[in-house]
Amino acid sequence: MPAASETDPTGINAAGDIVGYYHSTTTSGVHGFLLTHGAFTTIDFPAAFRTLPTGIHAAGDIVGFYSGSNNSGVHGFLLSHGAFTTINFAGVSSYTEAFGINPVGDIVGIYGTGTGQISIDPGCPIRSKPSPRGLTLQAI
Repeated sequence: MPAASETDPTGINAAGDIVGYYHSTTTSGVHGFLLTHGAFTTIDFPAAFRTLPTGIHAAGDIVGFYSGSNNSGVHGFLLSHGAFTTINFAGVSSYTEAFGINPVGDIVGIYGTGTGQISIDPGCPIRSKPSPRGLTLQAI
């Protein structure tokens, strides 16, 4: 990524589109990026201090996680057709990371319970469900 002190790719789809994050030499925080056909596009969740895209599927939907500058926790996100949606695991509002998305829209990730424990079940995908405050995730 131009003007970056560090660039880390984190996901790639079958078309060769790459997502990841970078540390800018000109701005604060951590910014996401999409590299497609040789062109970089910055991905920043609105008002977030850190945006880290981690996965992209064939249709171009991107998942990842972000944190706000006001220490509001870590939240997953889905970026689809230019619109961001927050993702929080059902019943957990302080720590959710989305890592990947498959062709039918199943999203996998981790979540924290607020007690210092992180739950990971790579064999159990989580599916997003619409809610008034964004997406919530449920084990399926």
